Parts: sequence; C-alpha cells; structure tokens
Amino acid sequence: MVDIKFKFVHAADLHLDSPFYGFSAESEKIQKILRDATFVAFDNLINLCIEEDVDFLVIAGDIYDEANNNIRGQYKFYEGMKRLEQNGVKVFVSHGNHDHLGGYRATIKWPENVHFFSCEKPQEIPFYKNGTVVASIHGVSYPKRDVRENLVCDFKVTSQDTYNIAVVHTNVGGRSDYENYAPCKKEELLKKGFDYWALGHVHKHEIINPAKPVIAYPGNTQARNIKETGSKGVLLVEVEDGNTSYEFKETQYVTWIELKQSITELQSGEELIEAILKKFTKIRPQKGGVIARLYLEGRGELHYELTKKGFDKVLLELLREQEEVERDGFVWVESLILQTGLRIDKAKYLQEASIVGDFLQVAGKTLQSEEFFEKIKKSALQIYEDVNKVGRYISPPSDEELKSWLQEAEEVGLQYLLEDELDAT
Repeated sequence: MVDIKFKFVHAADLHLDSPFYGFSAESEKIQKILRDATFVAFDNLINLCIEEDVDFLVIAGDIYDEANNNIRGQYKFYEGMKRLEQNGVKVFVSHGNHDHLGGYRATIKWPENVHFFSCEKPQEIPFYKNGTVVASIHGVSYPKRDVRENLVCDFKVTSQDTYNIAVVHTNVGGRSDYENYAPCKKEELLKKGFDYWALGHVHKHEIINPAKPVIAYPGNTQARNIKETGSKGVLLVEVEDGNTSYEFKETQYVTWIELKQSITELQSGEELIEAILKKFTKIRPQKGGVIARLYLEGRGELHYELTKKGFDKVLLELLREQEEVERDGFVWVESLILQTGLRIDKAKYLQEASIVGDFLQVAGKTLQSEEFFEKIKKSALQIYEDVNKVGRYISPPSDEELKSWLQEAEEVGLQYLLEDELDAT
C-alpha cells in the first residue's frame, strides 16, 4: 500500500431542509430554528473539512429529507460543494432512500470536485495525491426509495495497493428501529477486503468494527426529534502507513435531551421552578440551543397541584417564555411529562379492605403479571393495525411507554379515589 498520509471526513444523513412536525403555532420561532438547524450543521461540516485541511469528503446518503421538491436543500448543498472546490476538497456522494435518484432534481451544474455514485452497480473512483493513487472510493446510490436487496454483494476490491473505502446506505444487522433498506450483515463486510466501510442510514454514531476494516456509522449531522438525543456529527479520519485513526466531531446546532426533575423534596411551585432553572444553567450551550423533554418524577406534595390544579401547563408556559430562542444558548422545553405520584403509603392501603386497596391490587397485577400485561398490550396495539390506518402516521408505543401509561393511569385512579381526602387537607 502506498505510504502517503491523507485525511477525509465521513458524513451521512444530512437531511437538509427537514421539516419538523409536532410543534404548535405558538412555537413558530423554534420551528424555524429547527428547520434552519440542518443548514447550520451542514455549514459546520463544510467548515470542518476546510479547517482540518482534509483531502476529501464522503457522504453515505440522505443529503436531503425528500427526494422531490427540495430546491432549497439542493441549492444549499451546491453552495457547500463550491466552497469545498475552492479549498481543493474532493467529494464522493452515495444517495440513500430519502434522496434516491428516482426523485426530482433541479438543473444544477455541479462543481468538478463532486462525484455522485450511480445506481447501476458499485463504482470505483481513484483518489490521487501528489500524482499517486492513494485511495479507491467505491460507492452505489439508491435508484428508488424502497431498496430491499443487499447492495453490499456487488462491492469488490480490485487492488490491495491502495486504501479501499466503501460508501453505502444500509441497515447492518437488520435493526428493527430503522427501515430495513439494503440490508446486510457485519460478517459480509468483514470478508470483503475493504479498509473502511463508510455507512449511512442509522442516525446514531456507532463503530461496528474498530479496525481492519473500520465499519462505522457517523450518525446524522443534526438531530430532528426526541428519539435522537445527544451529540450529532461526523467522523474525521486519518490514514497513515495503512493504519486508520478516527475522531468524532460534533456538527449539531440544536441538541435534543431528556431532562428529569424530582418533586420529592420540593414544597412549592417556586422551588420547582428554581430547581429546573438551575438544571438549565448547567446544560445551556454557548452556541445553538437545547430542546428538552422534561420529566417530573417522584412522590411529593406538588403532585396534586400539578395535576388537579393545572400547574403543569402554567409551568411549561413560564419555562418557555423566559427563553430568547433567537439567541445562542437557549433551552426550549419541547414537552413536560408528569411521572409524579401522591405522597401516600401504598403498603398501608394494600392491607386495607377498601376500594383503594382493591384498586391498587388490580393495578399492581397489571404491571407485575407478564401475561396480564401482554393482554393489555395486544388490545392497545390493535388500533395501530393497518386496517385502522393509525399505524401509518403514529409509531406504536414501546413496552416501556405502555408501562409508563399504566403507571400514570394508576396515579389518576388514586387521585380520584382520594379526592375528598386531598381536598380536605
């Protein structure tokens, strides 16, 4: 193998101009920030390539969020490619299910530094440095959105004299939380003889195999919902003497997190607000913002005030109003989830021959008996069947979510049964 040092960036799943659903009219500002966040993350990617003086960039699919009618996303991508051309950075692009080649394309004359892989079969493009071929980049694009065949089968190494990189949008191992597009197995990738597998499709940064070959998902460059928490970015890769080193680099403008606050030791709404704002101070970034799903948990005096008196809605409004989302360093509460409970002695009620005791026994069986839980689960998931069409638009809840709903139902039932007692205190 040629002994010439080179660097490249591995990116995937940019989803430029991705729409953000689920935000109400009163949060139009945050919706615009989120939509623009994909472009800020893209600019961060381009800046990284230039600042690190990389030799080339590989993108493993899903540049845009939609294959059709994405003029804004395509033009922004063009601008980024021009910047890279001006700085001598080559780009190799494989299209995935969201930006497949069967979709509409604006008429754009792309800079000469950019190569888009075809959808016919994997192509091999040599990369020259100092007049010598130091790497071969192999890639293939999706001809349509719904690609179910294994694209990896046709990847072949033609020479071991160069460093071989494969670029493909795929679901390795058939993981159930992603559409099973272009499925393949890790064992297949290990046997192909490549040095680096630049993968896309999975939105979580993951190193499937650390070396010889490196098999990696960089994750997406910008998270788009609460299921994509934590840092998002790309991989900066350096190759020297045939050895590969890599480092994860953040690109996101907005970070999604789950934040928890206990009410157990708190006596008033003022104390709760103060405790939450202290957490905001710790997580507040210098640039960009944080979108937080706030969970209130624990048993305490505030539970009744939060649920019966509607303080949870007032709290959410107050937390949002005090943030200036137009500036860097904002923390926006996406939603507030109550997982609190009454401060009661359950064991005492369970021993009593009373309506409350009977209710707690039935509720306990629901969560503790797998058989009973499976029956409830089957009934609950019926509405998500295709015949009812709900499943086309809303993902069915996980077991954890169902159990959380059942626990919430138990607390609501307790509150109603003990309402007179609570009102009297």
